[in-house]
Amino acid sequence: MQIEEFAHRKNLKLKYLEGNGSRDEQVDMELRLRLIGKNNLSAHLGFVNPSSSSTLIVIVPCGKGKSLKDIYKQMDIKKWFAYVLVLYVILILVENFILLVTCRINAQSYRLRRENFLLNLCAFRAILGMSFPISQRASLSQRQLFLAMSVFGIVFSNFFSCKLSALFTTHPNRPQVTNFEELRASGLVVTVDPLTRGFIENELDADFFHRTLPRTETMNNTERSRLMLSFNTSYAFIVFKETWRHFSYFQHNIGRKAFCTSKDLTIVENLPRVFVLQNESPFLWPLTKFLMLLQEADITIHWAKGTIEATKKFLNITYPANFWSQAVPIQVEHLTWLGYLLCLGYGLATIVFIIERFYGARRNMN
Repeated sequence: MQIEEFAHRKNLKLKYLEGNGSRDEQVDMELRLRLIGKNNLSAHLGFVNPSSSSTLIVIVPCGKGKSLKDIYKQMDIKKWFAYVLVLYVILILVENFILLVTCRINAQSYRLRRENFLLNLCAFRAILGMSFPISQRASLSQRQLFLAMSVFGIVFSNFFSCKLSALFTTHPNRPQVTNFEELRASGLVVTVDPLTRGFIENELDADFFHRTLPRTETMNNTERSRLMLSFNTSYAFIVFKETWRHFSYFQHNIGRKAFCTSKDLTIVENLPRVFVLQNESPFLWPLTKFLMLLQEADITIHWAKGTIEATKKFLNITYPANFWSQAVPIQVEHLTWLGYLLCLGYGLATIVFIIERFYGARRNMN
């Protein structure tokens, strides 16, 4: 777009040549910014635009954290509930057995009450680690049982709380790769386009891919763009930092954070890039000044913002309906689950209070 705009302003007619033509068929300028290496630095140093410096980085799939569903599965709530139910029944049976034996020893009559067997609030609160009143007429055996119940309830509730806290604070299922050593250990395939790979091998380090990124696959830009925009997290990508900035903005807009990067995944920083022209080209200085004006006016940034969408349309990439999650401010509807939870808690507390008052009144009448 920069070259086309330059040609339009200068009333130039562009002639596009494809393939590997002979020397007489080579174009005067390339339509792609090329990195300047140590071999051609002196030839282009005077025409370097400070705004065109680029950084090569590696973007990797983001870490996949635990969801509430994963935590629910690891907690195994059904098994915990079964343990609590069995323990609740055992405590009720032991308490009623102690009451029965104590009454027989003291030659007193004992009548099994439904509230002591079906809804024993003392045993229920003990399991939850809560305090509960003890009758002054309770025997020594009952007091010992209540003490054991309280100690067990404290240990049980704290153990459950510690396990739940540990599940919320443990590392994610698939942590994000933050450096090249972790990238090699992860087994991810790193993709790179042919020109960038040739620059790294010829200008930076000939053994870079063999030593640092052994699992590298060379793909053309069309194939790499298709993988990135399809959010295929089986690959990592070597890209320019400018490309990553616009792709990150695209991820934010659709609410789909699939790829991330790290400062330790930088290959090379602040390398100058220029349009390569033929020797003694008359367009060298005019093009350099024109590019500086475009970048000073932020026109190139405006163009780049639409690059992702244009590429997606060109590759005919579509997403399912549930893929999009447009970010919106927090609203009252988002707190509906909290209201349900509060209503459930207050409802249970009210039911327990009514039951206590009802059985308390019946006990006083008897």
